[in-house]
Amino acid sequence: MMSPCDAVAERLALSTPLAELSQHAEDCPRCQGLLAVERKLTARAQLATPAQGFTSRMTVIATQRLVTRQRRRVVGYAALSAAAAVAVTLAVVHQPARSGEEVAEHREHLTTPQPAASDPQVREPAPVEPPIIPTDVVEEAPLEVEAELTRDVRALYELSTGYATPVSADWAMIEAPLKPYDHLLQQVESE
Repeated sequence: MMSPCDAVAERLALSTPLAELSQHAEDCPRCQGLLAVERKLTARAQLATPAQGFTSRMTVIATQRLVTRQRRRVVGYAALSAAAAVAVTLAVVHQPARSGEEVAEHREHLTTPQPAASDPQVREPAPVEPPIIPTDVVEEAPLEVEAELTRDVRALYELSTGYATPVSADWAMIEAPLKPYDHLLQQVESE
């Protein structure tokens, strides 16, 4: 159980009224010392009141700091968003530079004759036909223009097929995993 002196000290610390302990506090010298210290502290606290306008100055300063923090936050988010947009744009648009060897290989590919159509892995490219020019709109195009157009179209076609992935497949690699089933199929067909 708590002694009456400890109860008085607790109530003074919590700034609660002494009530039934007031009689003990008046008789006990230890409790009277605590009451004297509490009175002195209360008197000093009243002397230390802030100057006139202190609260309003502190409010203004706190408001300014909050506004500054908010502005910095907005600027930071805007900068971060802009950096992210630039990074995404560069990632989407960037194409790796081709080395001189790749360009030379492509030029060599364009100048070398194409393999025969009998090879099952290589398809013969479709013949490039010159563009159809309506005769009612244009009378006759000079032969030089048609030849130049045909050369340009053919070069574009060769460029597009040079970088495109082949569509053909190696049938030996496709049929290899199916070889064990050939025996089974022959048995089923013979029955």
